[in-house]
Amino acid sequence: FLIRSMVQQWQAMGQPSWQLSLPWLVAASAGYAAYLALLAANYGVVLARLGHRLPARRMVPIYLASALTRYVPGKLWALASRAYLCEREGVAPVRSGLALAVETVMNLGGAALLALAAAAAQPQLDLGRWGRVASLGLLPILVAVVVLAATPRYLDRATGFILRRLGREPQTLGLSAQALAGLLNRYLVLWLICGAAFAAFVRAVAPVNLAAAPALAGAFALAWAAGTVSFLPAGL
Repeated sequence: FLIRSMVQQWQAMGQPSWQLSLPWLVAASAGYAAYLALLAANYGVVLARLGHRLPARRMVPIYLASALTRYVPGKLWALASRAYLCEREGVAPVRSGLALAVETVMNLGGAALLALAAAAAQPQLDLGRWGRVASLGLLPILVAVVVLAATPRYLDRATGFILRRLGREPQTLGLSAQALAGLLNRYLVLWLICGAAFAAFVRAVAPVNLAAAPALAGAFALAWAAGTVSFLPAGL
């Protein structure tokens, strides 16, 4: 699909009509920096909920260093690198892995909420065949996240199953429905910031109408969620 799209649009790609706007580029950079900082902070909150508190001066470098591995093919590099770095700070690998699992579920939930909200706000938007397929694929993800947030015991069962498959003893997360709902809200705010930063970046390189910002933010969240559950690195 990616290669076919590039071939079909090669002439348009060869004749860019970019009009770089420095103020919008600065705004996009500031927004993305805030997004990365909030990502690290949210993971720290998840770890704290699981009984491990790390200061921000340690959490941010750990998170950003492990995040670089998302550009390497394979789904285990982020888990392995973050578990290793957290273990150096006294966090057991099983607990950092559980925190990563909770983070992934909440991150997907925040992206799904933003994408679906953007689609609902602009029902006349033509997503195309593949866009509609991806949108429909987000529906079960959102439903699953809501179920997990409403019934923490299901999340305990899911993580317990994963740990047993890895030859580990199951551990109870101890997260209430209220705690999970609070985390989901944090990740929704994170995606609102990320979507705004992406829309600002698009505006920095192309003269798009600001009315398209919700659609741009939703499209980015949709692409990220689809890439996360696929085999492609970094949502390509």
